[in-house]
Amino acid sequence: MTLAARLRERVLKVYCVASGAPKHDEVSPFQRMAEEFKGRSDLDLLRWFCTMNADRALHRMVEACSAGELQIESSPYLRGKLQLMKRQYVNAIYPDMSRDFLILSVPILAVWPTRDSTSPEAEMEAWGTWTTGGFELRPVAAGHMDCLRTAEHHDHIVADMVRVASLVAKRQG
Repeated sequence: MTLAARLRERVLKVYCVASGAPKHDEVSPFQRMAEEFKGRSDLDLLRWFCTMNADRALHRMVEACSAGELQIESSPYLRGKLQLMKRQYVNAIYPDMSRDFLILSVPILAVWPTRDSTSPEAEMEAWGTWTTGGFELRPVAAGHMDCLRTAEHHDHIVADMVRVASLVAKRQG
């Protein structure tokens, strides 16, 4: 969204996936999350990550850490996950909502993973308040981490991108 706000008329459409819309006149949800995570332990971060991830190996390893049977430091897999999480969630880059987030004039398509409790339908629908150019909510029967893996999702998004690009080509053409 912040890139679309800067690129303005060069943007044809915005696709938002598995993340509810921020509220107008509030700090970014990513800022709130980063500030909250800074006070949590490594194990807390891994437990949170498990709530959005169906990977049974990850769940079992985090359970073993919770029970004292495994140390995070002894697992390259957990260390790698934690390093990535700290980069993406704890030390996150987030927008200045008053400067970087604008209401756009292009359509927004929001992909709603219906099995993801962290992306409620109402929060996904709220992306419609960030555009004057049309809004579509696309439900996908998936969780947060696997919503981009479904063939149904890929087929729909690719067809939509081709449709949008061909409309622009006809206008220019």
